[in-house]
Amino acid sequence: MIPVALFNFEAGGLRHGQRNLRPLVDAFHDVQAPPALILLCEAKTWHEDGQRPLHHAAELLADRFDRPYVGVLGHDPHSPMPPAILYDPTLLTLRSWPAPADPHVFADKCNIAVFAIRDTGEPGTPDSRTTFAAAVTHWDPHCGIRRQQAALLDRYGTTDMPVIVGGDLNSTASGPHLPQRDWTAAGHRARAQKARRHPDGTWTADTDAVDHLIGRWNPETHHRTDGCGFHALAELARTANPQMPLLPTVNNGIDVGGGLLIDWLLANDTMRPHVDPGSYRVHVPARQPYPSDHRLVTATLVFDTPPPTPCHHPHDRLPSSGGTRESAPACAVPAAEPTSARVGRRRSPHAQPVASGVGEMLPQNDTYHPHLPTLRNMARHHQDKLIIER
Repeated sequence: MIPVALFNFEAGGLRHGQRNLRPLVDAFHDVQAPPALILLCEAKTWHEDGQRPLHHAAELLADRFDRPYVGVLGHDPHSPMPPAILYDPTLLTLRSWPAPADPHVFADKCNIAVFAIRDTGEPGTPDSRTTFAAAVTHWDPHCGIRRQQAALLDRYGTTDMPVIVGGDLNSTASGPHLPQRDWTAAGHRARAQKARRHPDGTWTADTDAVDHLIGRWNPETHHRTDGCGFHALAELARTANPQMPLLPTVNNGIDVGGGLLIDWLLANDTMRPHVDPGSYRVHVPARQPYPSDHRLVTATLVFDTPPPTPCHHPHDRLPSSGGTRESAPACAVPAAEPTSARVGRRRSPHAQPVASGVGEMLPQNDTYHPHLPTLRNMARHHQDKLIIER
């Protein structure tokens, strides 16, 4: 199992010119299972002093959970507030993470990590381990820019490697089952950032950016249509338990008119079978002052069985597939097996190996044949496609 946590830690703990990382630990006060992967949205100036704030945050959470967390800092070209990832190296091996200072990284590859799960595959054969990608992002508060940022992620919705996206997307999605905001109470600036005005003068939430990824809610069929292959873990959880309310991810009193669900965990089509929907939770702080203006969000990924063998690494540039997609009705989502039934189960030694991309170590004694699914053939297939596309 891979427990995942998403947290927008306000200004990276920097308030009134002083940094305090203790609230980061306080946000996890009721979390029992140590997260294997922690996605942080506001690592403000964590690059300073040799990235000391990043490593201090990892150390504090390592003491909290007794796990040896390692941190990597992302990149935000428009501000000193990049995202960051903390991960448990006893469970995960980092395979790739584009360097923030690399001027040649495409915008749709920034802040996307590829991990291998250590306790999978054939012993002594790293190439057989299960791999997945994790993207951490923090979208702009302005409506038009968010739609462009959504476009940078849309191609990962149908990639054949499992992908989890976590971030403060600064916007909600369409659908009456999600938390709503009284836009008449919100100020003009708040409306301009997160809402849209209709010709009759009324305001509704601007949902275009998130809907681009997960699909627009159809009030007649009660499911989403025309998404890019992503599924909101919040909605998967509600499907598994229709009585569970979907909570805002912004704390009470922060947004006038009511908080929205704007901190999202999204799984692509390949990752969806590995989501334990019953594990999704928005953690409401027990007391004030709040650790942050946003709430911690957690969920668990379960890799009991290997995903299909990927043909493309998430950092490869893929051609546009075109067309539209209709999400399966919410009622069609299969119920998850109880987590307790999965604990302790190990992957079969005969499970299909999973290739994780061109950058992996390849055996040196195989020869190229277009019909043999060897790692080298797949790598050369990638290279051929890259030459054609560029």
